[in-house]
Amino acid sequence: MRVGKHNDEEQEWQLGDMTIKETTKYKYLGDVITTNGKNTENLQSRKAKMLATTITINTIASSEILNNIETSVLLELHEKISIAGLLNNAESWNLSRSEEDELEKIEIQAIKSLFDLPLHTPTAAIIFTLGTLYTTQRVDQKQLIFLLKILQRKDDDWTGNTLKALALRGIGWYRRIRNILRKYKLPLDFETIKSFTPDSWKDTVTLAIEEMNIARLRFNLNKNENGILIPKTKTKTIINKLSSPNYTRKPESEIMQTTKNTTKTCIIARYGMLECGINYKGTLKPTCETCNTSDNEEHRMNDCIKWKCTDTNGNEKVTFNDIYNNDINIVRSIITKIETVWNTKNAHGTMRTE
Repeated sequence: MRVGKHNDEEQEWQLGDMTIKETTKYKYLGDVITTNGKNTENLQSRKAKMLATTITINTIASSEILNNIETSVLLELHEKISIAGLLNNAESWNLSRSEEDELEKIEIQAIKSLFDLPLHTPTAAIIFTLGTLYTTQRVDQKQLIFLLKILQRKDDDWTGNTLKALALRGIGWYRRIRNILRKYKLPLDFETIKSFTPDSWKDTVTLAIEEMNIARLRFNLNKNENGILIPKTKTKTIINKLSSPNYTRKPESEIMQTTKNTTKTCIIARYGMLECGINYKGTLKPTCETCNTSDNEEHRMNDCIKWKCTDTNGNEKVTFNDIYNNDINIVRSIITKIETVWNTKNAHGTMRTE
Protein backbone atom coordinates (compact mmCIF):
# COMPACT_ATOMS: atom_id res chain seq x y z
CA MET A 1 0.00 0.00 0.00
CA ARG A 2 1.27 3.48 -0.85
CA VAL A 3 1.68 5.51 2.34
CA GLY A 4 1.85 9.30 2.19
CA LYS A 5 1.89 11.48 -0.92
CA HIS A 6 3.47 10.10 -4.12
CA ASN A 7 4.07 11.87 -7.40
CA ASP A 8 5.70 8.91 -9.07
CA GLU A 9 3.84 6.28 -11.04
CA GLU A 10 2.38 3.27 -9.26
CA GLN A 11 4.61 0.21 -9.31
CA GLU A 12 3.76 -3.42 -9.81
CA TRP A 13 5.50 -6.74 -9.22
CA GLN A 14 5.14 -10.22 -10.66
CA LEU A 15 4.71 -13.18 -8.36
CA GLY A 16 4.49 -16.17 -10.64
CA ASP A 17 1.45 -15.59 -12.82
CA MET A 18 0.03 -13.01 -10.39
CA THR A 19 0.56 -9.26 -10.70
CA ILE A 20 0.79 -7.30 -7.45
CA LYS A 21 0.01 -3.59 -7.78
CA GLU A 22 0.41 -0.70 -5.37
CA THR A 23 -2.88 0.47 -3.90
CA THR A 24 -4.28 3.30 -1.81
CA LYS A 25 -6.65 1.06 0.13
CA TYR A 26 -7.42 -2.55 0.99
CA LYS A 27 -9.86 -4.52 3.12
CA TYR A 28 -8.59 -6.44 6.15
CA LEU A 29 -10.80 -8.40 8.59
CA GLY A 30 -13.85 -6.42 7.49
CA ASP A 31 -12.26 -2.95 7.75
CA VAL A 32 -11.30 -0.70 4.85
CA ILE A 33 -7.70 0.47 5.41
CA THR A 34 -6.64 3.60 3.48
CA THR A 35 -3.38 5.50 3.08
CA ASN A 36 -4.80 8.71 4.60
CA GLY A 37 -5.87 6.92 7.79
CA LYS A 38 -9.46 8.11 7.48
CA ASN A 39 -12.48 5.90 8.09
CA THR A 40 -14.84 7.46 5.53
CA GLU A 41 -15.20 4.35 3.35
CA ASN A 42 -15.26 2.09 6.37
CA LEU A 43 -18.15 4.02 7.93
CA GLN A 44 -20.09 4.06 4.66
CA SER A 45 -19.70 0.29 4.48
CA ARG A 46 -20.93 -0.07 8.07
CA LYS A 47 -23.86 2.25 7.34
CA ALA A 48 -25.02 0.08 4.44
CA LYS A 49 -24.67 -3.04 6.58
CA MET A 50 -26.61 -1.40 9.42
CA LEU A 51 -29.45 -0.52 7.05
CA ALA A 52 -29.73 -4.09 5.82
CA THR A 53 -29.62 -5.47 9.37
CA THR A 54 -32.33 -3.04 10.52
CA ILE A 55 -34.67 -4.21 7.78
CA THR A 56 -34.11 -7.83 8.82
CA ILE A 57 -34.72 -7.05 12.50
CA ASN A 58 -37.97 -5.25 11.71
CA THR A 59 -39.15 -8.31 9.81
CA ILE A 60 -38.32 -10.65 12.70
CA ALA A 61 -39.94 -8.49 15.38
CA SER A 62 -43.14 -7.92 13.40
CA SER A 63 -44.13 -11.59 13.50
CA GLU A 64 -47.45 -12.36 15.16
CA ILE A 65 -45.77 -14.30 17.99
CA LEU A 66 -43.49 -11.40 18.97
CA ASN A 67 -45.87 -8.53 18.27
CA ASN A 68 -46.93 -7.83 21.86
CA ILE A 69 -43.32 -7.57 23.06
CA GLU A 70 -42.02 -6.04 19.86
CA THR A 71 -40.12 -3.19 21.54
CA SER A 72 -38.02 -5.42 23.80
CA VAL A 73 -37.25 -7.69 20.84
CA LEU A 74 -36.20 -4.75 18.68
CA LEU A 75 -33.90 -3.38 21.37
CA GLU A 76 -32.28 -6.75 22.09
CA LEU A 77 -31.66 -7.48 18.42
CA HIS A 78 -30.34 -3.96 17.88
CA GLU A 79 -27.78 -4.47 20.64
CA LYS A 80 -26.76 -8.01 19.72
CA ILE A 81 -26.81 -7.79 15.92
CA SER A 82 -26.75 -4.20 14.68
CA ILE A 83 -24.28 -2.81 17.21
CA ALA A 84 -22.09 -5.91 17.03
CA GLY A 85 -21.81 -5.42 13.27
CA LEU A 86 -21.42 -1.65 13.40
CA LEU A 87 -18.62 -1.70 15.97
CA ASN A 88 -16.77 -4.83 14.90
CA ASN A 89 -13.01 -4.07 15.23
CA ALA A 90 -13.81 -0.69 16.87
CA GLU A 91 -11.15 -1.44 19.52
CA SER A 92 -8.46 -0.44 17.02
CA TRP A 93 -10.14 2.55 15.36
CA ASN A 94 -8.53 5.97 15.46
CA LEU A 95 -11.56 8.20 14.87
CA SER A 96 -11.67 11.93 14.26
CA ARG A 97 -14.39 14.05 15.85
CA SER A 98 -16.32 14.21 12.58
CA GLU A 99 -16.10 10.41 12.22
CA GLU A 100 -17.46 9.97 15.75
CA ASP A 101 -20.36 12.27 14.84
CA GLU A 102 -21.02 10.27 11.67
CA LEU A 103 -20.96 7.00 13.62
CA GLU A 104 -23.55 8.36 16.05
CA LYS A 105 -25.77 9.48 13.17
CA ILE A 106 -25.63 5.97 11.72
CA GLU A 107 -26.92 4.39 14.95
CA ILE A 108 -29.56 7.04 15.64
CA GLN A 109 -30.89 6.77 12.09
CA ALA A 110 -31.06 2.98 12.48
CA ILE A 111 -33.09 3.34 15.70
CA LYS A 112 -35.46 5.81 14.04
CA SER A 113 -35.94 3.32 11.25
CA LEU A 114 -36.55 0.48 13.73
CA PHE A 115 -39.39 2.37 15.39
CA ASP A 116 -40.50 4.39 12.35
CA LEU A 117 -39.80 7.64 14.20
CA PRO A 118 -39.76 11.08 12.54
CA LEU A 119 -36.35 12.25 11.37
CA HIS A 120 -36.60 15.28 13.70
CA THR A 121 -37.07 13.13 16.83
CA PRO A 122 -34.66 14.56 19.45
CA THR A 123 -31.63 12.30 19.93
CA ALA A 124 -31.76 12.83 23.71
CA ALA A 125 -35.35 11.54 23.76
CA ILE A 126 -34.30 8.35 21.98
CA ILE A 127 -31.24 7.78 24.18
CA PHE A 128 -33.25 8.34 27.37
CA THR A 129 -36.42 6.43 26.45
CA LEU A 130 -34.65 3.37 25.05
CA GLY A 131 -31.83 3.44 27.61
CA THR A 132 -29.00 3.23 25.08
CA LEU A 133 -25.44 4.54 25.20
CA TYR A 134 -24.26 7.23 22.83
CA THR A 135 -22.24 5.47 20.13
CA THR A 136 -19.07 7.35 21.03
CA GLN A 137 -19.32 6.00 24.57
CA ARG A 138 -19.71 2.49 23.17
CA VAL A 139 -16.46 2.86 21.19
CA ASP A 140 -14.58 4.45 24.11
CA GLN A 141 -15.65 1.60 26.39
CA LYS A 142 -14.46 -1.06 23.95
CA GLN A 143 -11.10 0.69 23.52
CA LEU A 144 -10.49 1.18 27.24
CA ILE A 145 -11.18 -2.52 27.90
CA PHE A 146 -8.87 -3.43 24.99
CA LEU A 147 -6.10 -1.24 26.44
CA LEU A 148 -5.87 -3.40 29.57
CA LYS A 149 -5.74 -6.55 27.44
CA ILE A 150 -2.79 -5.14 25.49
CA LEU A 151 -0.95 -4.03 28.63
CA GLN A 152 -1.32 -7.43 30.30
CA ARG A 153 -0.09 -9.47 27.34
CA LYS A 154 3.43 -10.93 27.15
CA ASP A 155 6.32 -8.53 26.56
CA ASP A 156 6.99 -9.90 23.08
CA ASP A 157 3.36 -9.55 21.93
CA TRP A 158 3.14 -7.51 18.73
CA THR A 159 0.21 -5.39 19.91
CA GLY A 160 2.15 -4.25 22.96
CA ASN A 161 5.22 -3.45 20.88
CA THR A 162 3.08 -1.55 18.38
CA LEU A 163 1.61 0.53 21.22
CA LYS A 164 5.15 1.30 22.48
CA ALA A 165 6.23 2.39 18.98
CA LEU A 166 3.22 4.71 18.71
CA ALA A 167 3.93 6.05 22.22
CA LEU A 168 7.51 7.02 21.24
CA ARG A 169 6.09 9.23 18.50
CA GLY A 170 2.94 10.29 20.36
CA ILE A 171 0.73 9.41 17.40
CA GLY A 172 -2.16 7.20 16.26
CA TRP A 173 -4.06 4.96 18.62
CA TYR A 174 -1.71 5.81 21.52
CA ARG A 175 -2.62 9.48 21.25
CA ARG A 176 -6.31 8.64 21.02
CA ILE A 177 -6.33 6.34 24.06
CA ARG A 178 -4.51 8.96 26.12
CA ASN A 179 -7.17 11.52 25.20
CA ILE A 180 -9.91 9.04 26.15
CA LEU A 181 -8.27 8.39 29.53
CA ARG A 182 -8.16 12.15 30.17
CA LYS A 183 -11.78 12.59 29.09
CA TYR A 184 -12.99 10.08 31.67
CA LYS A 185 -10.48 11.16 34.36
CA LEU A 186 -8.92 7.68 34.43
CA PRO A 187 -5.26 6.93 35.28
CA LEU A 188 -2.83 7.97 32.54
CA ASP A 189 0.04 5.78 33.73
CA PHE A 190 0.00 2.46 31.87
CA GLU A 191 1.69 0.61 34.73
CA THR A 192 -1.09 1.73 37.06
CA ILE A 193 -3.72 0.54 34.61
CA LYS A 194 -1.86 -2.75 34.15
CA SER A 195 -2.21 -3.44 37.90
CA PHE A 196 -6.03 -3.58 37.66
CA THR A 197 -7.77 -6.92 37.45
CA PRO A 198 -9.96 -7.29 34.35
CA ASP A 199 -13.12 -7.13 36.47
CA SER A 200 -12.06 -4.09 38.50
CA TRP A 201 -10.96 -2.22 35.36
CA LYS A 202 -14.22 -3.10 33.63
CA ASP A 203 -16.20 -1.78 36.63
CA THR A 204 -14.12 1.41 36.74
CA VAL A 205 -14.55 2.02 33.01
CA THR A 206 -18.28 1.22 33.08
CA LEU A 207 -18.88 3.74 35.89
CA ALA A 208 -16.98 6.44 34.00
CA ILE A 209 -18.83 5.68 30.76
CA GLU A 210 -22.24 5.84 32.47
CA GLU A 211 -21.41 9.17 34.13
CA MET A 212 -20.32 10.62 30.78
CA ASN A 213 -23.46 9.32 29.09
CA ILE A 214 -25.66 11.09 31.66
CA ALA A 215 -23.56 14.27 31.36
CA ARG A 216 -24.05 14.27 27.58
CA LEU A 217 -27.77 13.72 28.01
CA ARG A 218 -28.01 16.67 30.40
CA PHE A 219 -26.03 18.86 28.00
CA ASN A 220 -28.24 17.92 25.04
CA LEU A 221 -31.39 18.76 26.99
CA ASN A 222 -30.39 22.44 27.05
CA LYS A 223 -29.62 25.16 24.55
CA ASN A 224 -27.20 28.05 25.01
CA GLU A 225 -28.76 31.50 24.77
CA ASN A 226 -26.29 34.33 25.41
CA GLY A 227 -24.23 32.15 27.71
CA ILE A 228 -27.24 30.89 29.66
CA LEU A 229 -28.42 27.26 29.43
CA ILE A 230 -32.14 27.08 28.73
CA PRO A 231 -34.03 23.75 28.78
CA LYS A 232 -35.21 22.68 25.34
CA THR A 233 -39.00 22.69 25.25
CA LYS A 234 -39.57 19.28 23.68
CA THR A 235 -37.35 17.31 26.09
CA LYS A 236 -37.66 19.32 29.31
CA THR A 237 -39.67 16.53 31.00
CA ILE A 238 -36.53 14.37 31.02
CA ILE A 239 -34.54 16.77 33.21
CA ASN A 240 -36.23 15.90 36.52
CA LYS A 241 -35.95 12.16 35.84
CA LEU A 242 -32.22 12.49 35.17
CA SER A 243 -31.79 14.47 38.39
CA SER A 244 -33.20 11.65 40.51
CA PRO A 245 -30.50 9.97 42.65
CA ASN A 246 -32.11 6.62 41.76
CA TYR A 247 -31.75 7.10 38.00
CA THR A 248 -29.98 4.33 36.11
CA ARG A 249 -29.72 4.00 32.37
CA LYS A 250 -32.28 1.52 31.08
CA PRO A 251 -35.31 1.51 28.77
CA GLU A 252 -38.41 3.13 30.25
CA SER A 253 -40.17 0.23 31.98
CA GLU A 254 -43.60 1.02 30.52
CA ILE A 255 -42.47 0.48 26.93
CA MET A 256 -40.74 -2.87 27.35
CA GLN A 257 -43.93 -4.92 27.00
CA THR A 258 -45.45 -2.95 24.17
CA THR A 259 -45.63 -3.06 20.41
CA LYS A 260 -43.42 -1.01 18.16
CA ASN A 261 -46.30 1.30 17.28
CA THR A 262 -47.19 1.96 20.93
CA THR A 263 -43.59 2.94 21.60
CA LYS A 264 -43.56 5.13 18.50
CA THR A 265 -46.77 6.92 19.56
CA CYS A 266 -45.48 7.34 23.10
CA ILE A 267 -42.24 9.00 21.93
CA ILE A 268 -44.01 11.22 19.40
CA ALA A 269 -46.53 12.35 22.04
CA ARG A 270 -44.07 12.83 24.90
CA TYR A 271 -41.60 14.91 22.94
CA GLY A 272 -43.77 17.49 21.21
CA MET A 273 -44.25 15.96 17.77
CA LEU A 274 -48.04 15.69 17.60
CA GLU A 275 -49.47 18.25 15.20
CA CYS A 276 -50.84 21.33 16.98
CA GLY A 277 -50.12 25.05 17.09
CA ILE A 278 -47.86 24.90 20.15
CA ASN A 279 -45.66 22.15 18.69
CA TYR A 280 -45.62 23.55 15.13
CA LYS A 281 -45.14 27.26 15.81
CA GLY A 282 -43.15 27.70 12.64
CA THR A 283 -46.02 26.60 10.39
CA LEU A 284 -49.16 26.82 12.57
CA LYS A 285 -50.54 29.53 14.81
CA PRO A 286 -50.13 28.81 18.55
CA THR A 287 -53.71 30.02 19.15
CA CYS A 288 -56.66 28.01 17.86
CA GLU A 289 -58.53 30.17 15.35
CA THR A 290 -61.79 28.31 16.01
CA CYS A 291 -61.74 28.51 19.82
CA ASN A 292 -59.36 31.44 20.39
CA THR A 293 -57.34 29.53 23.00
CA SER A 294 -53.95 27.84 23.22
CA ASP A 295 -53.73 25.20 20.50
CA ASN A 296 -52.03 22.35 22.37
CA GLU A 297 -52.60 18.59 22.55
CA GLU A 298 -55.02 18.82 25.49
CA HIS A 299 -57.17 21.33 23.61
CA ARG A 300 -57.33 19.27 20.42
CA MET A 301 -58.26 16.11 22.35
CA ASN A 302 -60.91 17.57 24.61
CA ASP A 303 -62.19 21.02 23.72
CA CYS A 304 -61.69 21.99 20.11
CA ILE A 305 -64.87 21.72 18.06
CA LYS A 306 -62.83 20.84 15.02
CA TRP A 307 -60.41 18.27 16.44
CA LYS A 308 -61.57 16.92 19.82
CA CYS A 309 -61.49 13.22 20.53
CA THR A 310 -64.70 11.51 19.42
CA ASP A 311 -63.93 8.20 21.08
CA THR A 312 -64.51 9.25 24.70
CA ASN A 313 -67.58 8.29 26.72
CA GLY A 314 -69.95 11.17 26.21
CA ASN A 315 -68.15 14.43 26.95
CA GLU A 316 -65.67 12.89 29.39
CA LYS A 317 -62.30 14.59 29.12
CA VAL A 318 -58.96 12.84 29.01
CA THR A 319 -55.71 14.15 30.51
CA PHE A 320 -52.95 14.41 27.95
CA ASN A 321 -50.23 14.49 30.62
CA ASP A 322 -51.10 10.88 31.39
CA ILE A 323 -48.75 10.09 28.50
CA TYR A 324 -45.85 10.70 30.92
CA ASN A 325 -47.12 8.12 33.42
CA ASN A 326 -45.00 5.03 34.11
CA ASP A 327 -48.06 2.79 34.47
CA ILE A 328 -48.35 0.93 31.17
CA ASN A 329 -52.15 0.59 31.51
CA ILE A 330 -52.56 4.37 31.86
CA VAL A 331 -50.16 4.94 28.96
CA ARG A 332 -52.05 2.49 26.75
CA SER A 333 -55.33 4.19 27.64
CA ILE A 334 -54.14 7.67 26.66
CA ILE A 335 -52.48 6.32 23.51
CA THR A 336 -55.84 4.86 22.45
CA LYS A 337 -57.31 8.36 22.71
CA ILE A 338 -54.37 9.96 20.94
CA GLU A 339 -54.74 7.59 18.01
CA THR A 340 -58.34 8.71 17.44
CA VAL A 341 -57.15 12.28 16.86
CA TRP A 342 -53.67 11.89 15.36
CA ASN A 343 -52.35 9.38 12.86
CA THR A 344 -49.27 7.80 14.42
CA LYS A 345 -49.53 4.36 12.87
CA ASN A 346 -49.13 5.28 9.21
CA ALA A 347 -47.81 8.81 9.70
CA HIS A 348 -45.80 10.82 12.23
CA GLY A 349 -48.51 12.53 14.26
CA THR A 350 -50.52 14.44 11.69
CA MET A 351 -54.24 15.04 12.28
CA ARG A 352 -56.57 12.26 11.17
CA THR A 353 -59.31 14.33 9.54
CA GLU A 354 -60.30 17.91 8.93
